[in-house]
Amino acid sequence: MIIIIIMPMIDEVNKLSQLLPRRIFRYQLDLVNKVAYTAHLPEACELVAFQRSRDEDMLLKLNNEIFFGHPDQGAWTTGKLLIQLNESLRSESDIQVLLHQGNPIAYFWLKHHQLMGAAPCEIYVLGVLEQFRRNGVGAFLVSEALTNMQEFGCDRAWVYTDETNLKARNLYESFGFLLDFIEEL
Repeated sequence: MIIIIIMPMIDEVNKLSQLLPRRIFRYQLDLVNKVAYTAHLPEACELVAFQRSRDEDMLLKLNNEIFFGHPDQGAWTTGKLLIQLNESLRSESDIQVLLHQGNPIAYFWLKHHQLMGAAPCEIYVLGVLEQFRRNGVGAFLVSEALTNMQEFGCDRAWVYTDETNLKARNLYESFGFLLDFIEEL
């Protein structure tokens, strides 16, 4: 009986959430005058660069597990992954995968942008498996992403996140990112 009552309520909540606009926040960080970023590598972990023609299946599986149910990032197909790789991957080092005891648990993906007189780089994707969150893994990945951006000569960092993703927003703000753009979908 309870399931019959709860299921219609869940359906109504889902319908209502689809009617409300989804707000995406863009955060920006000036990299020109920033100091080095440091966060410790989590224990028993190794950060490795993505390799084309070897790591696509691993990245796809990891992405879909991390972002299960997400409207943009979840349920990617091999075709979608390959399109994204072809459109935005400047070098294989733009994607870094964190392994824990040899198993992938998290990753970040950088996307370079060309603007007149500027060299911004976006943390296009940053994801951590649920069981490894709140242990410094996200902070380590942000730190590594920002360090890579500085080494590439980027002058600013961007990251987009859902308004409702308070944990991600707090993480980026802890690194000094400032909200500079809001988009409603």
